[in-house]
Amino acid sequence: MDNFFEMMLRRKDALLLQPKDITYVQNEYEKAYLVAAVGNMISLGFEPSVQCIRVLSAYSLDEMKDLVPMMMFYLRKKVGGNVQYNPMYPNFPEQVAEASDVELFFNAIVHYATFGLLKPYYVEDPRPALKEAGKLRILNLGKKEDVVEMIQNLLNSPTSLSSVDVCDFKIFIENYEDYSTVLPETIPFKENVAVVTAMMFLSPDRYGAAGIGKYVKTATDVLRMITAASGGDVSLARNCKYDNLDREHRRMVMDLLANCGKIDEDLFRYRQKWLRIGEIVHPFEFKAGKYQGVVKAFDMLRNQHKPQYFNGAVEAYIFNKDVDGLVKLLSKRPTEFARRLDKILRDNPARSDDILDAFAQVAKEVSTPVLLNLREFYRHRNEKKVGRFVFPKGMLAKVEEIEQVEVYLDEAVCRKLVDVCTAALLDVYKTREPMGKVYVDESLRDIVVPFGQRSASGTSKIVTRGSRFALDAKTVRGFIWWTDTRTGNRVDVDLSAELLNKDWEYVAHISFTHLREGALGYHSGDIVNGGDFDGEGVAEFIDLNVDECRKAGARYAVFMVFCYTSQPFNTLEHAAFGWMNREEPNSGEIFEPRTVEMKMSLTTDGNMCLPVVYDFEEKTFIWADLSGEQFGLNMLETTQNKALTMAKATVYMQKPNLYDLVCLNAQARGELAETPEEADIVFGKERVELPVAEEGEPEKAFVSAYDIDYIVGKLL
Repeated sequence: MDNFFEMMLRRKDALLLQPKDITYVQNEYEKAYLVAAVGNMISLGFEPSVQCIRVLSAYSLDEMKDLVPMMMFYLRKKVGGNVQYNPMYPNFPEQVAEASDVELFFNAIVHYATFGLLKPYYVEDPRPALKEAGKLRILNLGKKEDVVEMIQNLLNSPTSLSSVDVCDFKIFIENYEDYSTVLPETIPFKENVAVVTAMMFLSPDRYGAAGIGKYVKTATDVLRMITAASGGDVSLARNCKYDNLDREHRRMVMDLLANCGKIDEDLFRYRQKWLRIGEIVHPFEFKAGKYQGVVKAFDMLRNQHKPQYFNGAVEAYIFNKDVDGLVKLLSKRPTEFARRLDKILRDNPARSDDILDAFAQVAKEVSTPVLLNLREFYRHRNEKKVGRFVFPKGMLAKVEEIEQVEVYLDEAVCRKLVDVCTAALLDVYKTREPMGKVYVDESLRDIVVPFGQRSASGTSKIVTRGSRFALDAKTVRGFIWWTDTRTGNRVDVDLSAELLNKDWEYVAHISFTHLREGALGYHSGDIVNGGDFDGEGVAEFIDLNVDECRKAGARYAVFMVFCYTSQPFNTLEHAAFGWMNREEPNSGEIFEPRTVEMKMSLTTDGNMCLPVVYDFEEKTFIWADLSGEQFGLNMLETTQNKALTMAKATVYMQKPNLYDLVCLNAQARGELAETPEEADIVFGKERVELPVAEEGEPEKAFVSAYDIDYIVGKLL
């Protein structure tokens, strides 16, 4: 239950409390304990709902003493308040602003010369109490049924899960009494199929090939399953070191492949991976009966007897300018049709109507994420764009800005294609459970629909790359915290911020080489040793004065985190980044949990990370969560071009927004309400306190922008 409690608190801002007899009357000691607990929750920026207070008011003192410490630990962990933040200069930012250049330089040299073992000693001055109230986050009441629904929603997602989602699913599997009873009949997204079937594959006594075969339909499904079981990348974008298999597991692989029909095309699609798996499975030991087709496919693979497959046939039709044959072939694979549509329309403008009519016949079979992206693309197809950016699969930080080639497509064709995609989406959504009256807050236009979460980091609020969050503060305070590795290797993590104007030209920067830039901002000092793995850790902070930065002509602040000692962040168990909203930067502690707007664990597979871009003009944070790898001097001064491209790609990202997605669902299976009061379900950016339903009345539902499981499982 503790695992589920933490999961619901982290993902849903919900307290999973045991139902109690509400007629119980607490004594004075119990009331005082509860009041103190609520006060501590508020100090961290959280406020329990009325429903939570009602349930907690029926807890005995012993029950609260069991619950409250655990609850407070997870709340502190959620905002980063579970660790100590020890910067180089404990009276930051005032101390850095007033120190001489000689003092800052001497302290740095001594620190570097001792590999971080010596730091300057300063007495920490008393700080005035925090002068700002901070925004409170509502904690609603959760139920065990909500955990099951959340997991089912994730498995119903038509797009990839994040590593955090996968971890939560594994926790559910390990702790739920009989998880097989809650698994859906079908799992739409192939990468998610791999996660589930890999767990089954590793428990052959319980499931076997028959149980797995329910979800595995192609040889590529089998490949993803084996990759997941070996701890590899299920998107298949990266190489994987495959684990050896015993004979029982090898036979399971052969049984699964034998039930996938004709597999030779799938094998050639990932030829090198299948050659390695062939060395592990030994398919030629299984020659009899049902395995003959599998053995023949591996023989063709090994000897490179590759006939013309689907993509080759498509290219042949394109080369021969056979539009009718091309359209007929692509109609057999509608999602591939959708991905090639723009080129076909550009090459054959006179046949646009025929091509669109053919696509309309199969559009409903295209995956909804592809339809949504296609619809958004053609809504803005002919608009002048600032830049064009390409994100390579599995290597997002290698984003490239490529030269724009202006190829105009008739606007009537674009409008018709938008209508085709809209109609197909509505047809799909009409088959789903009715929603009733739906209210959609306009703020959801700033939230990007969660596509492709496989590389997303663990955060205190689950957000999607490209989403925007208003933050109107006098000071933006970024922070990092880390320790050395468990094996004692020294870790040096650096926090930097680069200021750029509206034309993306350099204005100033704050980094370990440049601790202050006039009144624009300050760095708390460079620390090059994280200290013992089980110790308090160390921290770096950067303060940016919003008004002063705007006066200096800065439009964007690009926050960057570097591992100077070159370890990938996913090898560091203790590393985090976040930012705070500070009105009075010298009041309160340097780290105040109540002012934390976002905290993320640094779990990317690179040694440099661009977590966020701040827009001084719009006063919004734009979520990036992009990582990369840098060799040599890993610092802002040597990676400015790469950081600039990553930042521009984030700011100019054009993806479907959550407002449009909810409205499409409401149009297909509900009715849009004008006010939240008249709605059965309310969609908004921030979580609110759920109203207590009157007796006999259904509860009003609220879905926030951070309820990713609901969005991907029930709206996509």
